[in-house]
Amino acid sequence: FVQVCAGLFQSTGWPSVVSIMGNWFGKSKRGLIMGVWNAHTSVGNILGSLIASRMLRYGDWGAAFTVNGLLTIAVGLLVHGWLVVSPEDAGYQSPAGTAGDASKGEG
Repeated sequence: FVQVCAGLFQSTGWPSVVSIMGNWFGKSKRGLIMGVWNAHTSVGNILGSLIASRMLRYGDWGAAFTVNGLLTIAVGLLVHGWLVVSPEDAGYQSPAGTAGDASKGEG
């Protein structure tokens, strides 16, 4: 049951990322941005392993799970509080439309 619930919540991640990144970056830069964005999984795995191994070094195996979980919750709350879904919401012009719009910048 827990794995099913986790899968349901995690399945909302990728469509949301694609939608928000598509709002902020035009078609001409979308591939580069998504490639850079996908590096977060590797960086997260490395950081999570380093933090967990540090906790295990001190003999507190429970903290290996707790610290990573609390950090994940904290970052999730930060993203939830400050994520701007589209450039228009922040007062910027949308790069959506033609492929060349993203390279023109804002002015």
